[in-house]
Amino acid sequence: MRFRVAIQAKTDAKGSSGQPVGTWATRKTVWAGIDPLKGTELFTAQATEAAHEVVFNIRYLAGVTVEHRISWDSRTFDIKSVVNVGNRNRELILYCRERV
Repeated sequence: MRFRVAIQAKTDAKGSSGQPVGTWATRKTVWAGIDPLKGTELFTAQATEAAHEVVFNIRYLAGVTVEHRISWDSRTFDIKSVVNVGNRNRELILYCRERV
């Protein structure tokens, strides 16, 4: 675990017109191990869309769900699955997909 990543949660703020605006706030900054799973490219309507799937290993942090996201090195990853290894509350494995 040698990379610093930010676990972010969506928060509601009011815009200048008074309408709710969804923003992301850093909940916690943690150390993580990062392993790429796979990368794919989809060709749709002559536009290329890349998707990178990555696994983050972090120490246990209560309350992390798929509603959160990870920010690392100016990149953003949506959390697709959270695994509490052995249900021992020691380590979490976060399966993520990068926003491209």
